[in-house]
Amino acid sequence: MSTCPWCMVLTAKKVTKHYGSTRALNEVSVEFPEGRVSILLGPSGSGKSTLLRLLNRMIEPDSGKIFVDGWDASEMDPIALRRNMGYVVQGIGLFPILRWLKISALLRSFLAGPRKEARRGLKSC
Repeated sequence: MSTCPWCMVLTAKKVTKHYGSTRALNEVSVEFPEGRVSILLGPSGSGKSTLLRLLNRMIEPDSGKIFVDGWDASEMDPIALRRNMGYVVQGIGLFPILRWLKISALLRSFLAGPRKEARRGLKSC
């Protein structure tokens, strides 16, 4: 059992997503293990942001399934799901002065209390 309350296993199984006639993802299957730092690396337009948006239900797949800790994400409340996972926007986003760790700690502090607790929690993952 994890000591990190917001760590989770994220799994995509044969996920496909189209934007009009453009196929952004084609039957992508990947698992992001609990408590690990994972990196999506690829050129612009390769589907990285689309996959991240699918994982937190900002968008829905055309086919395939997303699972969170083995549970079908389509059956979960998308707002509650997003509140339990981190998502840092690419580029400068909303807070150009802050680095990704500070943004993550800031977001966690909105949900979990003081920033010191948020940093401690991030280090445990």
